[in-house]
Amino acid sequence: MLIWNDRKEKGLLGFAGASLALLITVKLHFALATPLLGTTFGNLISSEAFSEVLGDLLVGLISAYIFYLLIDLWPRAKRERSIQRLLNLLLTSVVDAYERTRVFGHETAIAVLDTSILKPQRLEQHIDAVRAARAPSVMFLKLKFAMETAHSRYSDFQGTLGMATELSPEHALAWLGVTDKIRLLAEAYGTQPLNPWVDNFGCKPTNEELIDEKVKENYDIYQNSMKDFESTLQLRVMEFFEEAKDWILMTKCSS
Repeated sequence: MLIWNDRKEKGLLGFAGASLALLITVKLHFALATPLLGTTFGNLISSEAFSEVLGDLLVGLISAYIFYLLIDLWPRAKRERSIQRLLNLLLTSVVDAYERTRVFGHETAIAVLDTSILKPQRLEQHIDAVRAARAPSVMFLKLKFAMETAHSRYSDFQGTLGMATELSPEHALAWLGVTDKIRLLAEAYGTQPLNPWVDNFGCKPTNEELIDEKVKENYDIYQNSMKDFESTLQLRVMEFFEEAKDWILMTKCSS
């Protein structure tokens, strides 16, 4: 926020600045313009009583604005920055798990995470990388760990909607979009197809086992199910990154 990006705050600042300029003008007692000399209006604005009354009024307005800055605006701006940092840390937890392929990303305390990884250009690179992956299996672990962290943090995302609302209705709507993508990603948790041959070398049937048509059929079913699962993760992680980028762009514009 605040002053430079909010129309109301800019208006108040302009009004306070104009009041200060007028107060200086009144107190300096500039000479009247020639056309006003001897007129009723000229006599009024040049009188000591008018100067005192107007000066006191302007001092009151300026003092009220200063109190507004000290008591309301600056504390509110500080709180909004704290809220934005907390919400950004939640986003960072999922992005960090993907970016660093962290198997325990869902267990990492968010307070130690670095929110600098939320740069829009960096998120755009992740979006392009996920979208361009012809075979999601090449980045399966990245997608999986992001999904696990989203599942772990989903309740946190839900519980912070009230904080986003404190920023603005627009921020609340954007955070709802982020939370919805986290929900979809979290729903994929626990749906990974089970591999019956996980104890085999290469986690697949042996050549001898593949002679059995039933085993071959089941293996084909498993492979197709895994491809569907990987494609689902690919789409949902990409959509999350898109919402995260939109959120960061919004908060940068309002900060």
